[in-house]
Amino acid sequence: MARPSSVNRIHPSLPLNLILTLACTALSVPALARDQEGVPATQGQALPETSVDSVMARLSAKLNLTSDQKAQITPIVATRQRQMAELKADTSMHRFSKMRKMKDILQKSDQKINAILDDQQRKQYEQMEQQLRQELKQRRQRGGA
Repeated sequence: MARPSSVNRIHPSLPLNLILTLACTALSVPALARDQEGVPATQGQALPETSVDSVMARLSAKLNLTSDQKAQITPIVATRQRQMAELKADTSMHRFSKMRKMKDILQKSDQKINAILDDQQRKQYEQMEQQLRQELKQRRQRGGA
């Protein structure tokens, strides 16, 4: 008897590509910000990992964060990146379990970040993520990351 697909246990209507896109979003927003600053991302390769300081510098510049917001968001970004790196390095987990965990990490960190941002910053943050999702979709279609 065949076991049900792990994807269906995540959510039956949630396509695998969407889960992968969401998982890449949190780590990739900094790469999108860098692209918008005129430094192209490497085509055909996974987006580079970045330091917490570089993520915060880009978010601060794009969202015009206050000092208080930076102080609140920095540990969220640091925790998210640490958790994602640990998850990536974990070879004992099944691929679909990793994707489910990545989605959970991203959702929780985005909720925390959005709670700190004002309405205008939330809109800008969502636009950054939307642009990144589009870029990732295009890369997948070209056979890249």
